[in-house]
Amino acid sequence: MSKKAKTMQSKDCAILLGEPLTPVIVAQVLDRVSLISSRFKLITAQDCDPLLGYTIEVDLAKNQASNETLGFGVRYNSRRGLIDAELATKHVIKIRLPRNVTIVVEDARQALPKYSEIFSGAFHDEASVIHVTVPKNSEPTVEGSCLPFSDREHPQLEGWLRGNQPIAAGFSLIDIIKQKKISFFMDLSVNEVNKKFLQPLPEPFKFPYQTVGAKFEDYRGPVKMHKGHQFAPRFVLDSDDDHNIAVNHTVVQDVLWIYEAAHDIKRVRRPLYFASSVNLDGKVKYYVVFSLPEDFWAAYGDAWRRLAKFSRVEVSLYDSEAGSDSDPCEEWDGTIIEDPESIPRFVECHEPDARKDLVMLIEPSKRPGKKPIRRQVFENRSAANRAKRDGKSYWATVFVNPEVHEVQRKIKSTDLFLSTSNTANIAGWNLPVTGQQPPTAVQLQNQVTIMDRMHLHRVFVRGAGFWEWQMKGSGVNVPRSLPVMNFLEFGNQALARAIVQEALPEDRARWANYLQRRLLGFGIISAAPGTGKTTMMASAVLAMAARLGKVLCSGPTHVAISNFAERIYKRSCAVVERYKANTGKEANTGKEANTVKEANTGKEANTGKEANTGKEAPSYRRLTVVRGYKLEVELVAIKALLQDPSLGDAAVPDHMLLDNSNSRWKLHLSPTYWLLMVLGSPAVRKLENDDSAGLWALHDLPVEGATARLRALAQGKMSWAAFNDPAFNEAGGLDKNRFANYIGKLLQYVDVLCVTPAASHNVREYAMWKHWHAKAIAIDEAGNMNCADLYDVWGNTMQPCFLGGDHMQLPPTVMSSMDTGTAEGEYRNRFAKYGKISALLKFQAMGMPVYRLN
Repeated sequence: MSKKAKTMQSKDCAILLGEPLTPVIVAQVLDRVSLISSRFKLITAQDCDPLLGYTIEVDLAKNQASNETLGFGVRYNSRRGLIDAELATKHVIKIRLPRNVTIVVEDARQALPKYSEIFSGAFHDEASVIHVTVPKNSEPTVEGSCLPFSDREHPQLEGWLRGNQPIAAGFSLIDIIKQKKISFFMDLSVNEVNKKFLQPLPEPFKFPYQTVGAKFEDYRGPVKMHKGHQFAPRFVLDSDDDHNIAVNHTVVQDVLWIYEAAHDIKRVRRPLYFASSVNLDGKVKYYVVFSLPEDFWAAYGDAWRRLAKFSRVEVSLYDSEAGSDSDPCEEWDGTIIEDPESIPRFVECHEPDARKDLVMLIEPSKRPGKKPIRRQVFENRSAANRAKRDGKSYWATVFVNPEVHEVQRKIKSTDLFLSTSNTANIAGWNLPVTGQQPPTAVQLQNQVTIMDRMHLHRVFVRGAGFWEWQMKGSGVNVPRSLPVMNFLEFGNQALARAIVQEALPEDRARWANYLQRRLLGFGIISAAPGTGKTTMMASAVLAMAARLGKVLCSGPTHVAISNFAERIYKRSCAVVERYKANTGKEANTGKEANTVKEANTGKEANTGKEANTGKEAPSYRRLTVVRGYKLEVELVAIKALLQDPSLGDAAVPDHMLLDNSNSRWKLHLSPTYWLLMVLGSPAVRKLENDDSAGLWALHDLPVEGATARLRALAQGKMSWAAFNDPAFNEAGGLDKNRFANYIGKLLQYVDVLCVTPAASHNVREYAMWKHWHAKAIAIDEAGNMNCADLYDVWGNTMQPCFLGGDHMQLPPTVMSSMDTGTAEGEYRNRFAKYGKISALLKFQAMGMPVYRLN
């Protein structure tokens, strides 16, 4: 099929129901006073099911200005053929008729003799009525149902679209969609209708893949078997399987061809020689030069440029160029040296050529080898070449792991949205636990409820609206209502006011309204850089924390997450000061603070009502915001700061970069920061009255044994040498397990945890917090985050969520977006265009209301 839409026919129409036929919805071109319209459509386009059906449409106010002013937000829709969204001008519900419908076209003069009197806008002599009969066991497919809608000027529209009230002749919107016999009047002749709309439909579209399970390896065969063009992206996916295939193959195919190339490269032995040795960190390491001939670049140049960015390399040494024994003599680990010029005298002696040589710094690995080899270091390239001519050179293979574990993580996250998946992120649900005592009636009901929310979440991420969930199990034409969250409903008006005042004065009313009416507990804040978007996201987090409890925050990069954490904490401090100024309420001090348990959670709402009746407002404290890093990095940091409290950010060496980014660890808000504060270390500020009750509770816990020694060390009452005295190792010391226990205890008292999606999955303590404690999530810079990462943070239980970003900024990274394969018309990543659909754009283009900043 052509890459462009093959067919697109659309005609204004009137929907006729009943006996005799009665107009229920009439397009404005047929009746100028009509508030609700319909169009009959036929669309056949690349890589999607053909559509024969109709739309029900309502015009939105110009630029949606009134809705934006009132705090409803503005709605967008996807731009046809583009990976983009534009401001919506209409509220559209799209109904695709089943393929097995019976259609009869009749001259309107026979079916509706007085049509020219009924439809003032019908000006042709010939018109038609299309009679559609839907078989008993077939149902239409509905897109756009129950998306948020507001029109204060025409309240009857809200009743029709949201309240299921009759539109005309006693028929509601649901009645119309579920009709087994429905007719359409069109200002076209019978011949024109047949020619434009009733030609045979193409075959249904189906991805040439299936859901294959959670293992990366399982994708190799299907991807190799089904090569071809890049799929045109769709914002609406018809099934859980289609959604799973599109999101998973996006990330798999971006890496799979590199993974295959890495293993091909590993199979070929090439010359290597030892150039020099160096003693680093108490270990002898070697600089080596590995040959990369022209045929290597011809075959693997594209893949190698990607692989070399991972830096880490495995080197297998052999004593011959080829042989029957595939086991290497030795296994080494190393790093790729991008700038050999930085090695003293290396360039002048060995003359490395970036197009022909790979320079590495390697050391023996812990993997066993067949036999050790004699390591001869050559002082220059000439000596190495002579040894090669004499048959005395080394042979080696190299393997760079393209980190498929990250792809594996994303696969598992997307698989959460299959109907067979288990629950993820279940804070506060009190579900039955396998192997424990029989579940209570409440637990059994919770299990039913959470399964229903998982179904709702699956429907939501497919982007088609909520028809499937609304009508499930109803048995009648009465849709189920979607949940709506009021984030300011925590019973403390003074606190709600202090949080809303984070917005500019002219925006506070609409910001309050937006927070109070969030369908599904879902919100989007969209703004260009420098307009205060992250500050408003922080305000949303403060509201979620007050209403629900603990909030998990993330973003696409370390920089974005660090900035988000800093902003949340800074604004939390500002809200505390504003709240105290408005109420005159200071935080309790000393041990009294420990009685203010859960001061920053939804449980405080029970006392907040007293504030509305004139009673004293409860105290409010700063949120404990943690910017979480890998625990091995935190362990390095705390050990350094326990020895030298003045180190600050320098406690972690510069070479310990975070993942493959250039970002570095920072002390402020890290787990180490808060732990040292609780311990009383001079490396950080002292615990203050406005700090959370949880921190004070942790500070005042009785300590003994190892914890007492750690506190003494932190406060300078014990030396590092004494702390690590072998005589006290069992009671003292700070190994990774003991440190993890301390962090786990700290996290119990944390209000907001800010981590990368990978850390929320891979770091056990953060993963447990996400699954058992987080009751809401917030993502900043979501316009640069892919959907799989969003799912990893969000889970599949429809937790409240705020996304912030700008869909006009850089989309998620897809490395192989335009890479072609070995044959003409083949692409390495057939789903690359899907990969450009960010977490933000996905729901913005769906039509979820957006809070914009100017």
